[in-house]
Amino acid sequence: MGRDELTDPLDRDIFTFTIAPGQQLTAINVITFDPVNLSFYAIAPGTSINDTNPATHLANTLVRGLDDILAQMATGSYSGGTGITDPLGPGTYTAWFQEGSSIVTYRMDYVVTAPEPSHGLLLLAGAGGLICRRSRRWCHG
Repeated sequence: MGRDELTDPLDRDIFTFTIAPGQQLTAINVITFDPVNLSFYAIAPGTSINDTNPATHLANTLVRGLDDILAQMATGSYSGGTGITDPLGPGTYTAWFQEGSSIVTYRMDYVVTAPEPSHGLLLLAGAGGLICRRSRRWCHG
């Protein structure tokens, strides 16, 4: 038994990830969660996470099974947090996953995509094109 196991009998996983410029995190899907057991997941900006004050995190959530936990965090945070958006934009983040009462085997899929062009801007450009055509028709008419 190692020193960490003596002071922290539950498995606490803390890791850092970076979303590159021009990319966004659109989902954190829990793919495997066995045995189903209440667990804690948090995200904080930067390369560390405060493990004593959850109010300093962007968001916290309870993991209960297979689900998109980023979407859960965007709709409300368990035990405080400063707020998270879905999708999560470029930057470096630290995540913390901890089992509640027993160690679980889990696998998560972090879905990173490039943002799609805004349809609102395309519609606005299209409408502007129609106005220009009408103006030209009126000018040349």
